Amino acid sequence: MSLTRADFDNPTVLNAANPSAYGYHHGPIPNNNPGYREPLRAAAIDAGTRPLPNVTPAQNNGPYWGQDSAKHMLNMSTLAAPIAGVRLSTINTGVCDIDVNAGQMCGQVFTAQPSKLRHIRNDHTGALLNPSTVNVTGPVQVAGENAIKRFVVTGGWRDARYLSEPGTGPTNGRLDLYATACERIARNDPEFAAMFGTQFHRRPIDAVSLSGKRKRGPTPPPFNPLPDQDKDRDDSPPKPPSPSAGRKSRGTPKKSTGTTGSRPSRPRASKPTEDVTFPKLV
Repeated sequence: MSLTRADFDNPTVLNAANPSAYGYHHGPIPNNNPGYREPLRAAAIDAGTRPLPNVTPAQNNGPYWGQDSAKHMLNMSTLAAPIAGVRLSTINTGVCDIDVNAGQMCGQVFTAQPSKLRHIRNDHTGALLNPSTVNVTGPVQVAGENAIKRFVVTGGWRDARYLSEPGTGPTNGRLDLYATACERIARNDPEFAAMFGTQFHRRPIDAVSLSGKRKRGPTPPPFNPLPDQDKDRDDSPPKPPSPSAGRKSRGTPKKSTGTTGSRPSRPRASKPTEDVTFPKLV
């Protein structure tokens, strides 16, 4: 089904909450335990141990949702993160939107929810509560999709700051789908374009500077290992010959071989030999 203007330009989408009653659907997602490292994984990192152990849900911050009080207390007794994390909705962008630096988010992209949650447990331990294993219900999906639509149509996704540039997000994910639809609608609907703009995917030029990475400067000159030998060399392109210049020399003429049309060379006369007579001895 093709998305239309009505799917984005409506009060439900434009007033969608993030976080909703079901958690965060997109970022920035605050980290209540910035810099916290789970002790076992931190020790392995410091010792250079490979492969690194994954942080388990029990070692992460917060209990499983919907568990009974006994399991809740068991989980809480194994936690080390000092402050409870926040809740991530099961309907989210597929991009790691954990805030890592005053509004700048992580930016790693995942096509599978388990991989994303494992990454957050390992690299942003304590940021999230452990998610529920219950199936997604209709209200959760509607709330999540509306929040992500608002994030895209109002330019939040386009202008968001990331440490690692996420590009278009997960292939064929909600971010990619919604941004492509909004750009198509804007091309055909001047009123929509006037209200929301014409670009909804991330800006390819600004994305580099927004990601916190250094811009590449001008290309340096080629390295010369022996600069003293070439300091007087003129690398400027040769000038074209002037019209008044004569024809170039054809080189040293070849010696005559006595062929037709050439004057034969005369052999040099040799000096005659004089006869010398010696007197006889008496």
